[in-house]
Amino acid sequence: MSRNFLTTGLVSACLMAIAAPSFAADIPRRSTAQPAYDQTPPAFTWTGFYLGANAGAIWGDHTKAGSFINTKTGFTGGLTAGYNQQFGQFVAGVEGDYNYSGLSGRGFLPLLGTPVRSELTSFGTLRGRLGVAFDRTLVYGTGGYAFGFSSTQAGLAKNDSTHQGYVVGAGVEYAFTQNVSLKAEYLYMPLGNKTLSVLPGFVAGTRSGIDASVVRAGVNYRF
Repeated sequence: MSRNFLTTGLVSACLMAIAAPSFAADIPRRSTAQPAYDQTPPAFTWTGFYLGANAGAIWGDHTKAGSFINTKTGFTGGLTAGYNQQFGQFVAGVEGDYNYSGLSGRGFLPLLGTPVRSELTSFGTLRGRLGVAFDRTLVYGTGGYAFGFSSTQAGLAKNDSTHQGYVVGAGVEYAFTQNVSLKAEYLYMPLGNKTLSVLPGFVAGTRSGIDASVVRAGVNYRF
């Protein structure tokens, strides 16, 4: 009897040993949770350097030169560079640009009837910008220093002059991506007066400056 009991016990032990791996395989295992991939894009900010280009229209009047020059609206286009720093909803920055100008005018000097042709050939600005950001939309005011180069033909004399003045304006800029934004702005730019000569060696006694207005659009790439 004891021998049969012992034999039965050994057989049962062997069967349990054989079945143990299969039983263990059937026990559900706790899987390690994989970290979720964060697809949230980084928060947008206006802070950083940028480079850009602009194009638009320029028009204006020759100041303190009588009414002898009739100006025509011309094309303007140029390059821009700047830096923004965002503080909460406010954005402060500095921007500079240099531009071609197609502003020109023709006319005659009073009394003498001398033909006059004047051109603002190029201009540049160095401005501060201060604005309010509504996420990717920036509304700003701007102002600072302006300069320009003109060429004036009065009679037999030709004068190439450098003008200096100031510039003020406002605009709106919208960022389509983290790096690319488009802007539209208006600038008012009074440039200083220069004396015009009618004949070589003689001064006409007429000083000419330029009050220019610029409307333009631009694209910026921000780093």
